[in-house]
Amino acid sequence: MLTLSQIEHLIEAERFEQLLARVIEGGRCPAGCAADLRRACGGRGVVPAALGFALQRITELTYAPCPPARTLAGRLIGLQQTDGLWGEGAASLAPSAIGLRGLLDLERRHEEFHTPKPAGIEESIDRGARAIASIQRGDGSMGRSALDSAVVLWQLGQSHMWLPIRFFDLRRSIERGEAARGNAEEAYAPLRRLACAAAAAA
Repeated sequence: MLTLSQIEHLIEAERFEQLLARVIEGGRCPAGCAADLRRACGGRGVVPAALGFALQRITELTYAPCPPARTLAGRLIGLQQTDGLWGEGAASLAPSAIGLRGLLDLERRHEEFHTPKPAGIEESIDRGARAIASIQRGDGSMGRSALDSAVVLWQLGQSHMWLPIRFFDLRRSIERGEAARGNAEEAYAPLRRLACAAAAAA
């Protein structure tokens, strides 16, 4: 499992592709989805996705908010685009959901310990959530594929239902696609199932 010191070393060396792979393959996503998840976070999405996953991991490893998490959050906030998303173009949805989840996890930890939050985190979360919500279609789906929709539901649907995203409609769109495709996209099935299970348990 990835440790705090290993995360800090990879970030300091700016080895973001390696950091992303290490976090994903260390149990961050369901078995069989690692390669597809890395592709969903490709291009300019690698850095925010790696930082978002790393921030999630740090909040798991540390009991209370710690300076490395605050530093990482500041860097992630600085990467947010003017439209509120992270990444670039059509490939920005998965990195945005992952980055937003990292900030939400850290914000919650600060609230639990009644400690000052990193500068700009509340505004960044609000902008990111609204930007992701604006991408949602009338049928509830998001992004380029079922994978994009599943990443959003997996990352944001379980604990953060206050966000302005129609999670019920998003889950239904994934379930409808699953029924229509049968086994056509079997590589995505574990992630879709996890996303739907996470939302149902919320």
